[in-house]
Formats: sequence, structure tokens, C-alpha cells
Amino acid sequence: MDQHGFDDPVARTVVVVNAQRRGATPPDLMRRHFEKRCAAVVTVPWDGSLEQGALTDMSSLHRRTRESLIDIAAAVADNFVKQETPS
Repeated sequence: MDQHGFDDPVARTVVVVNAQRRGATPPDLMRRHFEKRCAAVVTVPWDGSLEQGALTDMSSLHRRTRESLIDIAAAVADNFVKQETPS
């Protein structure tokens, strides 16, 4: 996208990378690619409660998973710009 004039949206993007299986970590090359271009890269660890892909009870998630979801929300909120209201 940045090669087609969408530099600003790319620079504000939050990339979420999730581990697809127990013990897996995303390749460093992929993380570095996005870290150079985007506002944030957040990794969500593998969590058996997410594996089924359905509605998930947050209390069933591991602590690290819940913390990474909070990190995602914070990174997205960092991109909110307060709009001034006309007087």
C-alpha cells in the first residue's frame, strides 16, 4: 500500500500476529518488515481458547493473551485523533 500512495494509513496501521500453534513464534523477518512500516506490531500468543475461532469468554484466556489484546486496543486507540468541534 505504501508503494501506491497510502503512506499515512500504512504508518498508522496496527498489525496483529497470532501464533497458530502451541509454542510457535512469528518469524522475526515478518515482524521486522511490519515494524519498519507500521505504528505497532502486537503478537498474540497461541491460546487454546482461541483455537476454535468462535465467541470466546475472556476469562478463559491465558493472562499473556489478555494482555496482548489490551496492547492491541491501546495501539489502536493511540491512532484516534480528537476532532475539534466547530464553535
